[in-house]
Amino acid sequence: MSPSLFRSALAGVALLSSVAAQAQVGDFFRNVLPPGVEQGGVAGAVMLHAPRYAGSDQERLRVLPSVDYQWREGWFAGVVNGLGYRVSGGSGQVYGLRLSMDFGREEDDSSALRGMGDLKPRLLAGAFYNQELGGGFNLSSSLRTGRGTLLDLGVSWGHALRPDLRVAAGVAMSWADARHTQSYFGVNAAQSQASGYPVFKPGAGLRDVRASASVIYRPLRDWSLTATLGQGSLRGDVQRSPLVRDASPQSLILTVGHHF
Repeated sequence: MSPSLFRSALAGVALLSSVAAQAQVGDFFRNVLPPGVEQGGVAGAVMLHAPRYAGSDQERLRVLPSVDYQWREGWFAGVVNGLGYRVSGGSGQVYGLRLSMDFGREEDDSSALRGMGDLKPRLLAGAFYNQELGGGFNLSSSLRTGRGTLLDLGVSWGHALRPDLRVAAGVAMSWADARHTQSYFGVNAAQSQASGYPVFKPGAGLRDVRASASVIYRPLRDWSLTATLGQGSLRGDVQRSPLVRDASPQSLILTVGHHF
């Protein structure tokens, strides 16, 4: 990867990662290339229907651009994966380091956040390890730190029904430390006075579990259409936060992508 391309990728990833922050697809590293292809990318658009913030009972619809690219030297940049470097090991192993963005939360996102203040964007540093398990199953793991620490673990499965049609499903969970849970679900003394919520201090523990199902259709060789339905469940201390109005959020993500 040339220095100029690296600088361009670094400058663009802050904007592009906002899509990942909203769609919550930035938890794991996901290969955007078909088998046997060493370099390339996908560009398109994402339509996201999801809660206004984690725990909200209000939803919103957004349409956002999406770009991801992987270089044969191991570098990658984009919406899904952030910016980083991957190594392909033997026996279906992929691991590496990456930077991604936590775009925080704005008080204006919902009337339920009035008095809570804004959570400013924060750069996250982390590592990942993925392993093919056979039979279409894959194990994914990710460690991210910057606004507290998050550990993500997931298992996914994919199957081709025919050359142009594929189905996939997955389950995942996230563990968060007390700094992270306090940032998104806690209420400190100043916030309590401004918002009227009682003081709430969640501890470290399991933050959420989630499941998803996807259909991927490729009507043309270089184009793909993907529909993903997600179901989440907030767990542990965070589900008892006064900010949580719906502990079982649902999301729908529709994407169209051009592979190049």
